[in-house]
Amino acid sequence: MRRRATFTVLFAILVSLAAPSAAEETSYTTEDGVRLGAEMERTMEEIASEFRRRTGRRLHVTSGTRSPDQQARAMYDKIRLGQRLTRLYRDYDAASEIQAAYRRNRRQGRSQCVRAMSEVIRGQIRRGCFISRHLYASAVDVRSRNLSRRHRRVFRNVVRAVGGVQLLEEGTPPHFHLQLEH
Repeated sequence: MRRRATFTVLFAILVSLAAPSAAEETSYTTEDGVRLGAEMERTMEEIASEFRRRTGRRLHVTSGTRSPDQQARAMYDKIRLGQRLTRLYRDYDAASEIQAAYRRNRRQGRSQCVRAMSEVIRGQIRRGCFISRHLYASAVDVRSRNLSRRHRRVFRNVVRAVGGVQLLEEGTPPHFHLQLEH
């Protein structure tokens, strides 16, 4: 009988260790493979937990830290959806270089075009030019298409209250882009 009680207690301890505690569970979800920098992760958790407290909903992060290849794929998709990079990114010259690589290589197919765009981005990074804060772990994209008008308003208010974060609303595809202010 004593052995069974010991086993039951040990089993309960193992189950409690395996199950995430409320403190370990984040207030947001992410796409598979999404990574966030430590500072961005803390900021996102603060925003998401306050949003969840106010609305009962969890936010979904669709993108975080990106490699040059991932950034090129995202930019390729934006161009294909009709977005002009020179209107979207502050560094007009860097955006123009990437758009030019797209124009030169678009007929070669997606993978070749993305490879060429990625090489341009790598060259920019070598020169110290980062077209996006995604490239150095200071940005995330949060899904917005599943949020009501009220939830969007709450989200904006929470981001403003947390501070230290710039919020951009993008429409192609629709999402909130958050980047740390440095």
